This record gives sequence, structure tokens and C-alpha cells, in this order.
Amino acid sequence: MWRVLKRSVLRILNNESLWAGNKESLKKTFFSKDSIILWAWNTYDLRRQQYEELIKNPEFKNLKVIRFRDPSEAEKFIKSIVVN
Repeated sequence: MWRVLKRSVLRILNNESLWAGNKESLKKTFFSKDSIILWAWNTYDLRRQQYEELIKNPEFKNLKVIRFRDPSEAEKFIKSIVVN
């Protein structure tokens, strides 16, 4: 949730466009039923459960799942597999 909040606030402060020219606003981000923060909060458990089910699905047993706890772990992994 911290990363969702941080990204949203930075997009508002930087007036950053998302896709198709959409922009986040203070009102839309914090005081709307369509808030991205509210959406992330309400769907977190469902998405986590769906991912767990997909990982356990025998159809995908040939795939290796790598879990990163924070962006720095992902960055280290990418650097370890990138050929210079």
C-alpha cells in the first residue's frame, strides 16, 4: 500500500499523465469511489489468492516462480542475468 500511495502522490505533484492522457487528481485519488488507492486496498487479498492458485495450477508446473519482497531484490536479480 505504501508504494501505491507514494506513486499516486508523486503523479499528482508532478502532474504526470498516465495512459491516454489520464491524470490523477487529489480529489480522484483520495475522495472518490474510483480511487486507485481504494481499489488496491479492496482487491489486494483477492489478487493474492488468485496468484497463489495460478502458481499451484498443474498446468504451470514447468514454470519457476521467483518472488521479490521489494524493488531492490528485483533490481539485483535483473542485474545478475543481464549479459554485458
